[in-house]
Amino acid sequence: MRQGIFLFFVFAALLMEACKNEQSTPKDIALKEFHIDSLGYSIKIPETWEIRFYKNRPDAVSFFEPQSDSTDSFRESLVVWTEKLPKPISDSLYKKASETEIKISNPNFKIVNEENINGANCKFGVFSFLPKTKDGDFKIYQYACVKDSTAYNISTTTLADDQKSHEALFQKIINTFTITR
Repeated sequence: MRQGIFLFFVFAALLMEACKNEQSTPKDIALKEFHIDSLGYSIKIPETWEIRFYKNRPDAVSFFEPQSDSTDSFRESLVVWTEKLPKPISDSLYKKASETEIKISNPNFKIVNEENINGANCKFGVFSFLPKTKDGDFKIYQYACVKDSTAYNISTTTLADDQKSHEALFQKIINTFTITR
């Protein structure tokens, strides 16, 4: 009898932990389209995410995932910003310049080239890096594409240990990115 009760509690604890760690799959998450006409793009973001505009950075918009519960210590984010270029350049040259800028500012970062990913009407060059801070280790993916003389950038940030659980959702969001100019 005692063994049966013990097994029941072990099973219940495992079930509670599984439910606590269960996340919605990207297919289950409803997306809402945001048209950022002043910056020339639209993107679909989960309905529950917070959007933030910045007075000192009119070229940038941030989207934050809500904390899942009281143990969730970090709000994953996606930031989109544009950059006016003096003249049109290729996506690959712009991506290389972005990598170089980060490497100069942070020589200890190991930059990893990742597989390109498609937006709705553009192809993003992708690289990642792992900043380590007193608040934890993060995984940042940087996506860049250029149309005419405007660069479109997306950056996703997660805790390094949580990156895999957010990867499919971030890819689903980026696949919706549409240049509207």
